[in-house]
Amino acid sequence: MVLVSLAADEYLTELYTNRLCDEALPSTRKCDICGKVLANFNSLKTHLIKLHPEKAVVEGQAVNDNVYYYICELVKMLLIKKTMDIAIKDGNGSLLSIIMKRMMLQFHHLGYKNYALACFEHVAQVQLFLSDRMRELEVQEAFVNTKGHKQGNKPMDLELEHSNRFFKDIFKLCASNPSQSVLDLLSKSQNRLELILTNFHEQFGLRNYNANRKPDDAMYQRDVCKLYRHLSTRDIRVRKESRSMESEKLMQASHDQLLTMDLFKLKQWFVLSLKRMTEQSFLQ
Repeated sequence: MVLVSLAADEYLTELYTNRLCDEALPSTRKCDICGKVLANFNSLKTHLIKLHPEKAVVEGQAVNDNVYYYICELVKMLLIKKTMDIAIKDGNGSLLSIIMKRMMLQFHHLGYKNYALACFEHVAQVQLFLSDRMRELEVQEAFVNTKGHKQGNKPMDLELEHSNRFFKDIFKLCASNPSQSVLDLLSKSQNRLELILTNFHEQFGLRNYNANRKPDDAMYQRDVCKLYRHLSTRDIRVRKESRSMESEKLMQASHDQLLTMDLFKLKQWFVLSLKRMTEQSFLQ
């Protein structure tokens, strides 16, 4: 598993650095085939796919087989998601920071501004604002391992959500208007109460209160086989000429979104976001 994490770390580092270099991105909004000038890079890509599918080239490959390239992009994103899950379980904050750099660009391009800003603030704090000690805490203290098991880490905010849920369940058992002293007592004894309930469920063979819901194995296998049979009939592992999809959004997702980003707008967003961060009280 460590080798997998290291390999994924190297892959994502290379992917992030290479895809952000100016040479890997279009340098003009003008179509080289018909000469039409487009408003932005997204319009240029859509123009190439719709009007010049036989000549348009993205990443050195013909773009007319949108089914094949969509599957490639889907697999790439799933691998990044799997790498993120491995980083969380291993408590590898450095690898997670690299993934957040990649996802920051993806979120920004897709319009998920809050997610993009959260990733950007993490990257900016780690690389610009925090001291060495605080940087180490920011990167490595984002996980919690309540059991002490190997690869048993989970995000700190997820553990906090579970804790809040448990407290709300206890609160429902109280009187209609519990006093502040009762609430303080429940809050201080919450961890002990949760441990008692967990041991009770384990000793009597009951479902653990905090156990994750696992999908039905038979239903899961049936869905996987159905999806595999469907995809097998489409020859998704082989490039074929002039294959396309009805959905325009799927057509747009069939190629690396970072190759069509407007770098000028991206830099503007970087500058404005940094300015807002410097104006926040915790950085002063």
